[in-house]
Amino acid sequence: MIPIAIVGAGPHGISVAAHCREAGLEFRQFGRTMVSWQEHMPAGMRLKSSMAASNIVDPARAYDLPAFGQQTGAHLANPLPIEDFVSYGRWIRQRVDPDLDERLVSRISKNGAFRLDMEDGELVHAEKVVLALGPIGFAWIPPEFAEVPRSLADHTTRAGALSRFRDKRVAVIGSGQSAQESAALLYEAGADVEIVTRRPELPRLGRNRGFSPILQRLAPKAVAARVYHPTDLGRQPYHIAIAYPELFRRLPRRLQQRISWSVIKPAGSRWLANRLGHVRVTHSDWVVGARASGSRLELELAHAGPRVVDFALLATGFKPDMRTYRVLDQELLARVATDGGYPVLRLDFQTTVPGLYAIGPIAARDHGPITRFVCGSLVYERLLMPSLGR
Repeated sequence: MIPIAIVGAGPHGISVAAHCREAGLEFRQFGRTMVSWQEHMPAGMRLKSSMAASNIVDPARAYDLPAFGQQTGAHLANPLPIEDFVSYGRWIRQRVDPDLDERLVSRISKNGAFRLDMEDGELVHAEKVVLALGPIGFAWIPPEFAEVPRSLADHTTRAGALSRFRDKRVAVIGSGQSAQESAALLYEAGADVEIVTRRPELPRLGRNRGFSPILQRLAPKAVAARVYHPTDLGRQPYHIAIAYPELFRRLPRRLQQRISWSVIKPAGSRWLANRLGHVRVTHSDWVVGARASGSRLELELAHAGPRVVDFALLATGFKPDMRTYRVLDQELLARVATDGGYPVLRLDFQTTVPGLYAIGPIAARDHGPITRFVCGSLVYERLLMPSLGR
């Protein structure tokens, strides 16, 4: 019997492992390190978040990106390439998880203790389980594409190497970071690209995010350390509510939704603008129909009419739903109270099943949009760890 099992080895799971090791808690972490980032992000992509907000947080702050660069000799660019972020995550896990176990968990059930059925048939029993599974299983396919073969249209997380679309005609559906950066990478790989977006223009992230630079200079350091949280999420007056889930949870539901949308609404980084100068964009339009036509795809746009393309890349975001966690036994899943697909969580990230915790994007309903991002690992020390240590 192990006290704590961490299922998942992305940034959030690695952060919890680092906290457990620092606290002297016995744990085992299962999962292939940073696999979603390596296998579900096109080569050449870069993080939307700033370097300061991309650290996988440990209690001693010994494993931040500057330390990774100094100790490995890596020259880190800003914005950070996905490949470097994957290497960074692996570097941390090798240091915080001496019993590195990259096997997958095939099933989790509970009869007294939690039972984890491993992919190789071994059984592991645990007192507590932390689900850190990430958003890939939440990739949303619009209903217009439900019957289209995935060889002709698929989500950005399953598109594979974009270089394979050289000399192909590709429609990118969406307007956020994933859509804009994918379109830039496709164009640079030699594809004929068109972005189709409902928006009248491609949205950009604002320049001034978070605490005002003037107030940063004027505020005493002790005040700034508490008020200016090291994230790049949201603007005043929402910045503090986003950084502190314990405050976010106290707000009226409608205000919570407004704050969350202000952070997750589609927008691209400003550094993408120059890379999209030669990419066609069809504004204020959307796909109303899609069907295979031989080896190609016919799209019908609401206003611009038909398009025939080789592939449609769906940068259509994610819709979290606990039911997509097929790793959970159906009986166990039925005991987890949900709301709109999200688990109902206590402040310590514990579900309605005692000892079962859910962190990362699936926690966004109760803990706010910060949990969707790497910088959400900042909150685990004060909210999650006291409960895991009991």
